Amino acid sequence: MQEQRAALDRRQLSPRAPGARDPTSPARPPGGPPSAPVPPRGRVLLLEDEPLISRMLVRLLQRAGFEVSAAASLRAAAEALDGDPLQLAILDEILPDGAGSSFIARLRADPRHAEARVVCCTGNAIPAVTGRMRELGAQACLSKPFAPAAFAGLIDDCLAEDLPGTFRVV
Repeated sequence: MQEQRAALDRRQLSPRAPGARDPTSPARPPGGPPSAPVPPRGRVLLLEDEPLISRMLVRLLQRAGFEVSAAASLRAAAEALDGDPLQLAILDEILPDGAGSSFIARLRADPRHAEARVVCCTGNAIPAVTGRMRELGAQACLSKPFAPAAFAGLIDDCLAEDLPGTFRVV
């Protein structure tokens, strides 16, 4: 049981390209050749107002090859929409200027970001809240607090799935 838990705790977002290095491994094995860089996986908008959580998630996403635009408010997130299309939006639900899930409509209205996968995060994952997230078009709800391994697994699963209308609470 402890071995399974340790393996789960080590799970990180997995790069999609064959032969790409594990983002948790050292950049270069001692005495060995440099490892290949993680191939780009797309652009992510991270809307999270808690600085420690934001830094941790930015780090995990960047190590997995994502370009991350981080914002701490709905207003800052709207400004971050300029640029390349998003592959994924991770939205904290409770923000200083409103509900993160309310941002889903803005994503869907913009043709560049309409197909982005959406994961909402909340410390209040009750059915009324998660049901609203699902109705607004999120693919998943991640309940806080969460382990980095749970985050990594959910992101990988959301990006790998091609099933419209699916929704999961983790």
